This record gives sequence, structure tokens and C-alpha cells, in this order.
Amino acid sequence: MAKKNNGAGAAPALSRTTIAFFKGLERNNNKAWFDAHRGDYKSSVLDPLSALVAELGAAMDRKLPQLRYDPRVNGSIFRINRDTRFSNNKQPYKTHAGALWWLGPGHKLESASLYVQIDAKTLFLGTGAYMFAKTAYEPYRAFVAGKGGARLATAVARAQRAGWEPG
Repeated sequence: MAKKNNGAGAAPALSRTTIAFFKGLERNNNKAWFDAHRGDYKSSVLDPLSALVAELGAAMDRKLPQLRYDPRVNGSIFRINRDTRFSNNKQPYKTHAGALWWLGPGHKLESASLYVQIDAKTLFLGTGAYMFAKTAYEPYRAFVAGKGGARLATAVARAQRAGWEPG
């Protein structure tokens, strides 16, 4: 769990410099450019995202005591380095930053979670589970086939009326 913010000083914020960093990275997605702008990445992206993870996690912790988060890279914050081994996209860096808060003791990508992603043009918010643990498929299918399916359809319809896109 992250430490609670003690209120000493204002946390860095995602801002225009965050957007400027990602615009630059989109135009110059190479190691030389990134190395020259590593300090910008830390101050404009990583530090504010880390503060967001910690502050939002602490705020949600009151209602969701089982919430888990870790304001470090490979904790809640995803690495900016792209894994190019099995991808057609060989650019070395992702042109976005993402963070995750998850529920329960399971692996973070197999748990119910809240996700935020920012790039030069978009702020994306998501919730759900990225992938199911093998043991979760049958209970989920039974839930959707039973009373849960109607509840899920109602929730999706409400989200769509509010302007959200299911995916």
C-alpha cells in the first residue's frame, strides 16, 4: 500500500508539460530522444502519475479497504518501454502512460480494477478486469447467464447514456 500524503507541499500535476512530452515522443520515438528527455519524462509524467496513484488510492481506500496500489513503475504504473519482441510495432516507447488500482489479493491484471491512461490527445478511464484467471471463467459465465446478466446490461446501458463507451 502507498503511504498517505502528509499534505507537505503540493503534489506535481499532469499538465501541459505532460502533453508536450508525449507530443515530442510521438514525433521522436527513439532512444536518443528519450535519453535526452528522460528528466522531462520523470518530472512531467512519472512524478505526477505517481502522486495521482498515491492520492487517489488513499482517497478510495476509505470506501474500498481491499484496494491495492503501488505508486511505482511495475507496481501501479506501467513501464513506458514497449515490449517489441512479439509485436509488429517496433517503436521502443509507448506514447502513453497508464496506471492501475486493483481489488483483492490476485494478480493486478486479473482483478477488478480502475485504469487511467494519458497520451498527447486523450485521457482514458477504464474499469473491469483486463484478463480472467482460469478459475474465474466459469463463475463469471454463470453470473452473466443468471441474474447478473440483466444487472450488467443495465449498468452498460446507463454508462452509454452518460456518454461512456463499453469495450
